[in-house]
Amino acid sequence: MTVLPAETVRVTKPDATLDLIAFENASQRLGDTARASRLAGYVEAILEANPDLVTAGPLLPLGATVHLPEWRIVEDKQSVRLWD
Repeated sequence: MTVLPAETVRVTKPDATLDLIAFENASQRLGDTARASRLAGYVEAILEANPDLVTAGPLLPLGATVHLPEWRIVEDKQSVRLWD
């Protein structure tokens, strides 16, 4: 199991969205953009940890603080093909 640690980040890009912040943080921590793009529920967990961001709209204001909660990633089970 992989764990993304909890941390606090500041919005430094003018067109930043919550899903972009989540993706950039996850891809940096995991070192894998494909895996980071498949994290189910991470954006929702961030929004739950930051209820005040609901009123910010889709684009986050510059300098806003975003608390990223610890997130446990359950590894995908690989499918086994019985026949080719």
